[in-house]
Amino acid sequence: MYKSRSSGKVVFSDYLDEEIAVVDGKPVTLRDFAVYAVYEEKLVEEQAKVYDDTNTNKYWSAHTNGQFLKLTARDAAINLAIHDAIFYEMAVEAEVFLDEEEKKYLANEQADFWNDLEDEQKEKLALSQDEVDAYLEKMALAQKMQRQQAAIEGKEEADYDVEGSAYEEMLLEHEITKNEEFIDRIDFGNIILEH
Repeated sequence: MYKSRSSGKVVFSDYLDEEIAVVDGKPVTLRDFAVYAVYEEKLVEEQAKVYDDTNTNKYWSAHTNGQFLKLTARDAAINLAIHDAIFYEMAVEAEVFLDEEEKKYLANEQADFWNDLEDEQKEKLALSQDEVDAYLEKMALAQKMQRQQAAIEGKEEADYDVEGSAYEEMLLEHEITKNEEFIDRIDFGNIILEH
């Protein structure tokens, strides 16, 4: 996941508390980013299998829009983590909670996410099931807040997606700093996978 100059790969868990960004004075750590990385890696790996199921690394190493696909995927995961950090804080401030139906749906999502990971992937992820469940709950609250914000503003929910116009405007109201030096050394595609 993260390469050192002398010994090759370093264990993911060694860097869980490293900041990848600061959003409105609050750090977004590698630990906070981990679940997003898993989602994006699994998504891209499925696409890679369609591209070439005998050598998925070919797809990961492909270029799209002038950038390696693995870097595009990494940036998408980071941007989603930042997006959800903003909406989660809004949910906390607005005292937004999940209702019983949303909690049941979340419980299924949490179980599916954890059960879909192989033992080796769980080890590489370096988070407990309780930690993963907590992050998935934060994601669910962020999504609910996004829906509510769209309704309040009379916009479509998609307008507040990462590339949505309303979200782009919202970003101007927030202070976001990315730790580009650290981000550039994330070996995306190898967080829970092996290429």
